[in-house]
Amino acid sequence: MAITDNGDSIYWAAPTGKEPNDWTIVVAGPRDFDEFPEYELGLADFLVEVLSGRLTVEAFPPIFRMNHLDQLCRRVSG
Repeated sequence: MAITDNGDSIYWAAPTGKEPNDWTIVVAGPRDFDEFPEYELGLADFLVEVLSGRLTVEAFPPIFRMNHLDQLCRRVSG
């Protein structure tokens, strides 16, 4: 579904028999990441939570949220 500039992969978990509105988000880090955390959120809610700082994704580097939130704020206000 998506790849960050750091190489993190973001996928929809789409089990057989589940409706698209019930799919969850799975994140895979670019290296040395043996776990694939699943987030019980839709894509839009996942992005809002990550970019607002309310959700920390272990695979994303700490600077990720700050850089992306700053860029988003500049686009909205500029």
